Amino acid sequence: MISIVCPFYDEEENLPELLSRLLKMTEKIQQSWEIILVDDGSRDNGPEELKKLIAGNTAIRLIQFEQNRGMTSALYAGLQAAKGEIIATLDADLQNPPEEIPRLLYMMEDYDMITGYRAERNDSQVKKITSKIANNIRRLVIGDRIKDVGCSLRIFKKNVLENFYPYKGMHRFFPAIADRTGFKIKQVPVEHAFRKGGKAKYHLFNRLLGPLWDLIAVSWLLKNKIHYKIKS
Repeated sequence: MISIVCPFYDEEENLPELLSRLLKMTEKIQQSWEIILVDDGSRDNGPEELKKLIAGNTAIRLIQFEQNRGMTSALYAGLQAAKGEIIATLDADLQNPPEEIPRLLYMMEDYDMITGYRAERNDSQVKKITSKIANNIRRLVIGDRIKDVGCSLRIFKKNVLENFYPYKGMHRFFPAIADRTGFKIKQVPVEHAFRKGGKAKYHLFNRLLGPLWDLIAVSWLLKNKIHYKIKS
């Protein structure tokens, strides 16, 4: 089974299209599937409308937080609820199209994780520059090889979750930590669209300045994580 985990916060405008495209996409998957939608304490009417759309479909689950707890918490809750041995993650803003999932899934046989990178970003120049700076700083500090940790489109085996640390801000470092700890990762260019609805949740502070503190924590975790092998 493949579990598709999608957190969201105040994405009322995007949720109907997201669900429609996800369901159409699953027709191309040659295995059983489930969709886990995680509401991170939305203040709009999106979750209520979503409940109407998924009523009676047992393959789709909605997890709702009482209040906003941030992307890491929402993603972690969805990952913990996932039943599949293969997990795909996706943001609800539709900037990374759900239609990419079957293509990435096809590559999974020889890898632990397939992570997308936005080869041609449809974002403002400020976003592009701050992301480039943040990626360069991260690679310099922790020595990973990931081109773009900001791309939410990823597919990975469930055992890779041992490297998803449940601490605020850690979601953005997940593929970098997996890479540094020895998992076999393939990076694939994926489409990136303009945001059509809703508002972006990231600005200069939480895209560049805030993650610098998280980077210090990740560096410490990687340096102090214990490693050992038992003699046969």
